[in-house]
Amino acid sequence: MKQIKNILIAISIFVIGCASPKNISSVSQEKKLDSVDLAITNISVIPMDRDTTLLNQTIWINGGKIIGFGKNTSLVAKNTIDGTGKFLMPGLADMHVHLPYYHPDSLQNLNKYFSLNLAAGVTTLRSMRGKSGHIALAKKIKNGEIIAPTIHCSAPAISSKLEIEQIDSLVATYKTSGYELIKILSVKDTAHFNQFVTSAKKYNIKLAGHAPRNVSFDALLDAEYSSIEHLGGYLAAVYKGGAVLKKAVNKTIEKGIYNCATLDWYNIGYLQVPVESLKKRHGLQYMSVEKNKEWEAEMTSSFEKVDEGRKTDYQTAMAYKFLILRALNDGGAKLLLSPDATGSYAVPGFSMWDEMKLYKRAGLNNYSILEAATINAAKYFGEENSWGTLTKNKRADMILLKKNPLENINYISTVEGVFLNGKYFSQKALVNMK
Repeated sequence: MKQIKNILIAISIFVIGCASPKNISSVSQEKKLDSVDLAITNISVIPMDRDTTLLNQTIWINGGKIIGFGKNTSLVAKNTIDGTGKFLMPGLADMHVHLPYYHPDSLQNLNKYFSLNLAAGVTTLRSMRGKSGHIALAKKIKNGEIIAPTIHCSAPAISSKLEIEQIDSLVATYKTSGYELIKILSVKDTAHFNQFVTSAKKYNIKLAGHAPRNVSFDALLDAEYSSIEHLGGYLAAVYKGGAVLKKAVNKTIEKGIYNCATLDWYNIGYLQVPVESLKKRHGLQYMSVEKNKEWEAEMTSSFEKVDEGRKTDYQTAMAYKFLILRALNDGGAKLLLSPDATGSYAVPGFSMWDEMKLYKRAGLNNYSILEAATINAAKYFGEENSWGTLTKNKRADMILLKKNPLENINYISTVEGVFLNGKYFSQKALVNMK
């Protein structure tokens, strides 16, 4: 514990200030609209272009986009929602998901997955385990054929089995196919890794993923990965001391690399939460009785099998992950957010709320947590002009809440409904969707 305390002191020294916020525009008169699709009146808006809440606003939606804010007597809304006492914020982005198996002729497995994400306020997904069919699926969603969050597709994950001669043509094929990024799980050696870096730059496709054990962390950071998953590489750095971690964090900032910590997966996997507490997690009521029993049996068995020494190791590793995340945030590094909801007690969408609680435990303020799940995700894709904030001309993917999560991050669980491209779905309707 003394080592943890020393590292905490060492990493607490670097803090970078936030950029100045931009003002929200009033309703545009450029198109001289007589009517719009929707007006939400008397609503408190959390715009996420700055750390503030705008009270008693009217927000105008047309064609699935926000056309502005403010009262305008020349406009008539075809539909009106009274937002008195409610809060509106951008939809959340889960930036590390593995889409469940599905058959193109039967999307039943996917429909529940999508509806649960939407019910929790998740309107964007970054697939990190691409498979054949995902590109076509993403296009159907974009065209409005399927009610689902927007999907950004990674290519099938890269493993160490690949030969170096295959890399360039494979990267070219993935780019042509429409994948947005390539995820590295493992590589044979530094030469293979460097070839991926060269080919990714050549074909202008993002490279992201794990920190391969046989590639130095300095080389990984110099490669300008678009994002590092699971805080890979930093854990080894923190064991070497605060100075080594500080150097890694500074280079992360210099290279503009994002980090997606996926703390919830480790918090459960490291047995940091008793089974009785796991059974109280959000969203479990929407999973089958059989699934809940299966998860209870799995976690009970895990607790029975692990020895005290391993539990202590897990506690230390989890404490270090909190320190790393705090160091990255305090230094001004760019963070993303995802629970990597693939294991026991990981409910699609709803586990995002648990991930936010862990970011809070790491010491992040509420705005920084919400920023990682909204505007930072949009910036990662270079789409900050299209979504991620509630400002003029942005896509109307929004969450309607009963309470303000800027005041208390736990209030993210007060989702009442979601707007997807300007169309409203109540949480009740979403969880009952077949």
